[in-house]
Amino acid sequence: MLETRQFKYQPQIVKASIATDVGCVREANEDSGLHLIPNDSEIKTTRGTLTIVADGMGGHASGEVASQMAVELISEYYYADLENSVAVALQNSIQLANEQIFETSISDEKYFGMGTTVIALVLLDKVGYAAHVGDSRLYRLRVGDFEQMTMDHSQVMEIFKQGIISWEETKNHDDKNVILRAVGTQKNVEVEVSEAFQVEPNDEF
Repeated sequence: MLETRQFKYQPQIVKASIATDVGCVREANEDSGLHLIPNDSEIKTTRGTLTIVADGMGGHASGEVASQMAVELISEYYYADLENSVAVALQNSIQLANEQIFETSISDEKYFGMGTTVIALVLLDKVGYAAHVGDSRLYRLRVGDFEQMTMDHSQVMEIFKQGIISWEETKNHDDKNVILRAVGTQKNVEVEVSEAFQVEPNDEF
């Protein structure tokens, strides 16, 4: 006779922390980060948790403005879009944020030329989705294995893809900080969205 067991469903528990550092070059910290868990259970079930990191660029404090606008606008647009798939909603939210940041940059002289890189991660049940622009990266640590899950939109990465330099040479190349895409620097931006990937217990991103 088969034994019947009842298993209690264990919901996904996400723990997050955000820390930034001004670094050794700039005087001001132009990074912004945001982690959101919806209070509405229905939205949480359909849209999951959202984590965003943005690294601003621009003169004076404008990089900080761009990165802060990015995390706020992307999260607002993402959770407001309940009609599209997660991947499409994520892509659209970054594009819409790009338009607003660009409009702000051309409407006020002190913000001219500002922009930001972006990496956004959605965790929904046992599936993850990522979208990025620029060279802010997503890494995953799983059972001791450290994996880079996104590829920079940078000059040095294009050279690597062409086979001109090796992966090791990308780390110290003169063009490693030259990015080819950023949010807010042009009216339109191409957002790279990853394919959905499985999330396992104790994964760290």
